[in-house]
Amino acid sequence: MRRYFWPITSSALSLILAAVLTASPWLYMRHAPGPWNQTTQTFFWTGLGMILISGIALTLWIRQLRQQWTPQQITFSQGEAPDQAISSKDIKDVSTAREPKVVVPESEEERWERELRQLAQDVLLDISQDHQPHTTARGEGLK
Repeated sequence: MRRYFWPITSSALSLILAAVLTASPWLYMRHAPGPWNQTTQTFFWTGLGMILISGIALTLWIRQLRQQWTPQQITFSQGEAPDQAISSKDIKDVSTAREPKVVVPESEEERWERELRQLAQDVLLDISQDHQPHTTARGEGLK
């Protein structure tokens, strides 16, 4: 959770500051009616660019946080979409109904442990093969 606090907070603050920067020609400067001057254009377009970038960053960080908060993902057997799942009128007997398969996402630690275990097994296999005597085509051992 702390991993997402600072990026979301800084993105939200930069979005607010960008909105103030975009509106600053009308809020803080006494802009006379007529064509915009260089300062007005700079503040306005810089603010719009910052709004775009900050909005995208804020959206992505919030989506990632929501994705992490989802504890389980449900998949249906045989590639069924959730809207095509079996309805209650299609079920004749509860014992014959197909239950959705619940897939619990693997945590970061479990993934690292699994990958390191596989790597260690590969290294041990290579070491054990290196200690076996090598043979030539005639079946004699190499020295």
